[in-house]
Amino acid sequence: MRIGIDARYLNGEFSGIATYSERLIENIAQLDTHNEYVVYVHPGLRRKLNTGANFKIRTYNARAVSLRTMWDFGKFIEPDRLDLLHSHFPLAPITWEGPLLTTVHDLQAITVPDFTARRKWLVRKLYDLFYRFAYPVTIKRSRYIIAVSKATAHEIATLFPEKAHDTIVTHSGLDESYFVPPDPQVEEETIEKLGLPPYFVLYIGSTRPNKNLPNMIRAFGKVIEHSQNLKNDVLNNLNLVLIINPDRFFAPCRELIKRLGISDRVSIYRQLSEEQIKVFYRRARLLSFVTKNEGFGFPMLEAQACGTPVLAANHGALPEIANGSTLIVDPDDVDDITGGLIRLLINDSLIEQCRKAGLANARRYTWKSAAERVHEIYENLF
Repeated sequence: MRIGIDARYLNGEFSGIATYSERLIENIAQLDTHNEYVVYVHPGLRRKLNTGANFKIRTYNARAVSLRTMWDFGKFIEPDRLDLLHSHFPLAPITWEGPLLTTVHDLQAITVPDFTARRKWLVRKLYDLFYRFAYPVTIKRSRYIIAVSKATAHEIATLFPEKAHDTIVTHSGLDESYFVPPDPQVEEETIEKLGLPPYFVLYIGSTRPNKNLPNMIRAFGKVIEHSQNLKNDVLNNLNLVLIINPDRFFAPCRELIKRLGISDRVSIYRQLSEEQIKVFYRRARLLSFVTKNEGFGFPMLEAQACGTPVLAANHGALPEIANGSTLIVDPDDVDDITGGLIRLLINDSLIEQCRKAGLANARRYTWKSAAERVHEIYENLF
């Protein structure tokens, strides 16, 4: 069988879908030397994928989310004579008439009203129209759909009930390197060069509305306010560290930080290496991941693998993926988030409990098992 994989979120930028593509492809390559694979990536990808002789890598100069995906990409892949096209995101060429398998991570583009916000009015409307056309067309045309969580599968069943029986839940994995402590020299250089504070709450991810960053900032501000009445070294010297790309969604957050008077307690980092990020995870007192509409939640598992407690939301796939290993709070209740932060910062027994439970939980997710499941779908359903 000749299998095409559209993995164009592999474009040199970090994203959860890019992680999914890279790890899944490399693990499938380890277990399948029989089928032929053609992997489509964006030319912005500079690193080499670790695959075998039965894998061919082709670049297509258009982003995954584009009109060219829907119209021109079908012509581009035609000479490859594929028996199956597996798109790692819910967009596929409408000219493709062969078997289609689609991975859906979440449906935020058509369920979250502010997903396309903070653009010029006309541009936003065009994006909205594109998503509302492209997602349903792709999902309805897919012979089978891989949902990375039960929560995502539930969303698919709600919006596209006719595809409920064609949806297969296959959890993503976790890179085992997160369980390994960083090189001591890298850790020391990272701490000194980047000036990591001694005590900090960490957030890593995008700044899109569903990430709920304003409420996490408000809760941190309340923790700082409460700390003035408490003789606690951690709270009195606490910082908030954000590993983000300060894009168009971050402007209100920046204004909020100034308005709360906590600018001196907030540090922003971007473009860090994987090894540096591991240092941040391990040095953090906790990861604040009180987000909404998550389809899976890689940062939560990465932090747990590093032995860091996680404060998570009772929303989306997070309770499912955490499986009772995190402290859960209401993402819409700032006081609840504040209370959760304080408990995870000063309650030693709870901290240790979350560390142990988190490590055990993170070990449940491997890319090897995810690749085996996807490979079974290739072999048995197509």
